[in-house]
Amino acid sequence: MAYLVERLDLRAGRVVLDLGAGTGKLARLLVPCGARVVAVEPVAAMRALIPPCVESVPGTAEAIPLPEASVDAVTVAQAFQWFRRDEALAEIDRVLRPGGGLALVANLRDESDPLQRAFAAVLERHRAHPPLEVDVAFAGEVKRFAHVHELRRGGELALLAESETSIAALDGGAREAALRDFAALAPPASRVRLRYVTEVRVTRRGA
Repeated sequence: MAYLVERLDLRAGRVVLDLGAGTGKLARLLVPCGARVVAVEPVAAMRALIPPCVESVPGTAEAIPLPEASVDAVTVAQAFQWFRRDEALAEIDRVLRPGGGLALVANLRDESDPLQRAFAAVLERHRAHPPLEVDVAFAGEVKRFAHVHELRRGGELALLAESETSIAALDGGAREAALRDFAALAPPASRVRLRYVTEVRVTRRGA
């Protein structure tokens, strides 16, 4: 988080827009920097979970409900793949002040981790649609941070898999078969550690 705050120059008197904010996981972490944090999220059920310390408004990346040149930075965490790229970038350019920063944040599986490789293999075997690739040819600086996600029980692997859209979209029987394969990757009572890499892409737009 310190990297994002420093690279986007987030501080009191500045405004940061978290686009496709979901439940505000990233937005709430930006609050301590002192900037005004505005979360834009189209799904009402998601917005309801955004904490009161974050200003939340309905909207989409293709129709941002903010005035022209009204924000100093835009963040997007685990959501850019859902945007209509060209329309979203045009809207981001519109709301950013000259020289404002855009940061894309994504959690990637660490393929050097045997368990992650096994998880990816099961995912590839069962997924309902191909991976959603993010085209970020405009991105300037890329920074990667390693981290570990710990599950209390191996049985939680199936719950983790169910959060994948390509698994959740499966029909009932196919989804149950996939979840059984995920659950079989580790003993149910064991503690599981999954290694990830958080990739942060930062660029300046509209300078």
